[in-house]
Amino acid sequence: NEIMYNPNQANDLDAEWLELYNNGTSIIDLSEWKIDNNDFDDISIFPNDYIVVAKELIDGTDEDKDSFESIWGNNDSVWNNLDGDYNAVDGDFTLVNSIDTINLSNGTYSHIITYNSSWGADGNGKSLEYFNNSWHQSLVSGGTPGYENGIKPEISPDEKIKNIILETYLDEILYMN
Repeated sequence: NEIMYNPNQANDLDAEWLELYNNGTSIIDLSEWKIDNNDFDDISIFPNDYIVVAKELIDGTDEDKDSFESIWGNNDSVWNNLDGDYNAVDGDFTLVNSIDTINLSNGTYSHIITYNSSWGADGNGKSLEYFNNSWHQSLVSGGTPGYENGIKPEISPDEKIKNIILETYLDEILYMN
């Protein structure tokens, strides 16, 4: 549902994340699912709910103090309801900053997404958000992890037609009556 593949809030090792959204009517147990054949923490996702899979949810043993929780949470080194009204888990994956394919699979079913940096969100602090069957750069700096995507829909072709202004310029004198 949302991809933060080249964050500017911190380096990629600390601040990359993916957001999963359950648009179905049943709870989905994600314990057997993998991202690019790599595990992430076991969790279930409820209908109409979001889960963020963060590359580094809580700061680990690296030299910096950056993590998903320190940037998108309250920076107390614990992910809980004080950080956000959504679930977030640790994941083991790497997102390429140019073109990449993400495979979310349980061994039987795969959901494959290929993104391209030409779509936006390339190191400018924004994410890619899925909306209206395509990917767009978020309008919100930092993206909208755990929440409905923040992009605004494009004006439909029908609406564009309604807003056409026709102007006519004549090179000759026009006589009426």
